[in-house]
Amino acid sequence: MLDISESIELQFEDGKFVVPKWWGRLPSFRGVGIVDGVRLIPFNYTEARQIVNKDLDGMAVSNAIRSWRTRKPKEQDSW
Repeated sequence: MLDISESIELQFEDGKFVVPKWWGRLPSFRGVGIVDGVRLIPFNYTEARQIVNKDLDGMAVSNAIRSWRTRKPKEQDSW
Protein backbone atom coordinates (compact mmCIF):
# COMPACT_ATOMS: atom_id res chain seq x y z
CA MET A 1 0.00 0.00 0.00
CA LEU A 2 1.34 3.43 -0.93
CA ASP A 3 1.95 5.93 1.80
CA ILE A 4 1.25 9.54 0.82
CA SER A 5 4.16 10.70 2.98
CA GLU A 6 6.46 8.94 0.52
CA SER A 7 5.25 11.00 -2.44
CA ILE A 8 5.56 14.58 -3.67
CA GLU A 9 3.67 16.77 -6.08
CA LEU A 10 5.58 18.13 -9.08
CA GLN A 11 4.37 20.49 -11.82
CA PHE A 12 5.30 19.16 -15.25
CA GLU A 13 4.59 20.91 -18.56
CA ASP A 14 1.42 18.85 -18.95
CA GLY A 15 0.10 19.19 -15.40
CA LYS A 16 0.65 18.38 -11.73
CA PHE A 17 1.42 14.80 -10.80
CA VAL A 18 2.08 13.03 -7.53
CA VAL A 19 5.23 10.94 -7.86
CA PRO A 20 7.46 8.92 -5.53
CA LYS A 21 9.49 11.16 -3.23
CA TRP A 22 12.80 9.76 -4.49
CA TRP A 23 12.09 11.24 -7.95
CA GLY A 24 12.75 14.63 -6.43
CA ARG A 25 16.25 13.54 -5.41
CA LEU A 26 17.32 12.54 -8.91
CA PRO A 27 19.79 14.97 -10.52
CA SER A 28 17.57 15.33 -13.59
CA PHE A 29 14.70 16.71 -11.52
CA ARG A 30 16.18 20.04 -10.54
CA GLY A 31 13.30 22.41 -10.84
CA VAL A 32 13.19 25.69 -12.71
CA GLY A 33 11.13 27.37 -10.02
CA ILE A 34 8.43 26.90 -7.42
CA VAL A 35 4.79 27.97 -7.59
CA ASP A 36 2.57 27.57 -4.52
CA GLY A 37 5.18 25.26 -2.97
CA VAL A 38 5.24 22.91 -5.98
CA ARG A 39 8.49 22.47 -7.92
CA LEU A 40 8.28 23.25 -11.66
CA ILE A 41 9.89 20.64 -13.90
CA PRO A 42 10.87 21.68 -17.46
CA PHE A 43 9.50 18.63 -19.30
CA ASN A 44 6.28 16.63 -19.52
CA TYR A 45 5.38 13.57 -17.47
CA THR A 46 6.15 11.08 -20.25
CA GLU A 47 9.62 12.57 -20.69
CA ALA A 48 10.07 12.44 -16.91
CA ARG A 49 9.35 8.71 -16.85
CA GLN A 50 11.93 8.15 -19.59
CA ILE A 51 14.48 10.18 -17.61
CA VAL A 52 13.76 8.18 -14.44
CA ASN A 53 14.20 4.89 -16.32
CA LYS A 54 17.48 6.09 -17.85
CA ASP A 55 18.77 7.30 -14.45
CA LEU A 56 17.81 4.00 -12.81
CA ASP A 57 19.56 2.02 -15.56
CA GLY A 58 22.69 4.11 -15.09
CA MET A 59 22.60 3.70 -11.32
CA ALA A 60 22.11 -0.06 -11.64
CA VAL A 61 25.14 -0.37 -13.93
CA SER A 62 27.36 1.81 -11.74
CA ASN A 63 26.26 -0.07 -8.59
CA ALA A 64 27.01 -3.41 -10.28
CA ILE A 65 30.48 -2.20 -11.32
CA ARG A 66 31.17 -0.84 -7.82
CA SER A 67 30.02 -4.13 -6.28
CA TRP A 68 32.22 -6.14 -8.66
CA ARG A 69 35.27 -3.98 -7.88
CA THR A 70 34.84 -4.26 -4.11
CA ARG A 71 34.03 -7.96 -3.92
CA LYS A 72 36.38 -10.29 -2.10
CA PRO A 73 38.37 -12.58 -4.36
CA LYS A 74 37.37 -16.25 -4.22
CA GLU A 75 39.71 -18.58 -2.45
CA GLN A 76 41.64 -20.63 -4.94
CA ASP A 77 42.53 -24.24 -4.47
CA SER A 78 46.26 -24.85 -4.28
CA TRP A 79 46.90 -28.27 -5.77
